[in-house]
Amino acid sequence: MKNLKAIITILIVLVVVGLGFKILKQRKTELKKAETAQIIPSNVQVQKLSKEHVILTIPALGLVKSNINSTVSTKVTGRVINVLRDKGDFVKRGELLAEIDNEDIKAKRSSVNLEIINTENSIQSIKGEIQALKIKLNNLLDTHRRTKELLDVQGASIEQYNNEESLIASTKSQLNSTENLLKTTENKIEILKNNLTELNNLLTYTKVISPVSGIISEKLINTGEVAYSGKPLFKLSSNKDLYIEVKIPADIKANKAYFNDKSYKLIPLYSTVNGIRLYKLDGAFDDLTEGEYVDVKLVTFEGEEILLPHEAILNTDKDPYIFLLDGNNKVTQLSVKIKGSGSEGVVLNEDLDNKTIILAMPDILLKIAAGNPINIINR
Repeated sequence: MKNLKAIITILIVLVVVGLGFKILKQRKTELKKAETAQIIPSNVQVQKLSKEHVILTIPALGLVKSNINSTVSTKVTGRVINVLRDKGDFVKRGELLAEIDNEDIKAKRSSVNLEIINTENSIQSIKGEIQALKIKLNNLLDTHRRTKELLDVQGASIEQYNNEESLIASTKSQLNSTENLLKTTENKIEILKNNLTELNNLLTYTKVISPVSGIISEKLINTGEVAYSGKPLFKLSSNKDLYIEVKIPADIKANKAYFNDKSYKLIPLYSTVNGIRLYKLDGAFDDLTEGEYVDVKLVTFEGEEILLPHEAILNTDKDPYIFLLDGNNKVTQLSVKIKGSGSEGVVLNEDLDNKTIILAMPDILLKIAAGNPINIINR
């Protein structure tokens, strides 16, 4: 029984091995008959290169601003009694925008005016007193000279002579004191007049006047509210003297820009926003509105060079590459250095005049780099 099982097992193994050899032999026969797989060429375009005037640009966003925009405030503190214009209104230069209560300033002005009048009267009184003291002093001096003559011939006493000298000294002291009082009072009236001028100026600030012609872009005060010195009350935007402000990172080198197909010089403002440098385009922009954003093109390169489309460059982790085609349809891979880049394409440091370059998408260029054949579709 055991021998029978062993014989059956051996027979099964022999059958399996025989089938395996048969399948293997059949597979080899099929592989020999199979045709070698064909490599499909990559479709590419080619371009003959030549020098031309190249302008490379990159897009940027510009903000329209005005050189004569203004924030309107006041130098007085007081309750706003009247607001005459609203947000969105067009106002002319010199137009009244709002009024601030000025009764307190008027009361102070009346008080100063009255003090000036009283001080001027005091000055006239002091001048009259000075004039009287001068007359008195002259009379005393004349009398004292006659007394001296009489004293010399013993016609007057020494006591009288000394009393007259004391009276003269007292009168001189009184005159000097009164003249000093006149100077002090005259200085006081100058101070009062300066105060009056300041109050008159403050009264003008209770009338809030538009300094420019333009649109009220913001109204920051309402009737009944308190206006404080220096607090903005209105913001005015003007469509006159407009310019375009552009932010340009430091690593982008540009000194010219295009707007609406017209060239403008980039003028540095020597200031930054969040570390980004500010430039402006000056020109006639009457069709623009202050505050709107516009598209501009920054010129990153201009000169006589060979312009290559972006489809000619294969960018890798190391250097970028291009692929040249010679007269025998041989492809040459060349490492290059980019001189300038923009929306229009790139220019290289290498001299490629009269060379033929291959154009394709990056995945196709990678296949070409790996040795894949090409099929030129624009020959």
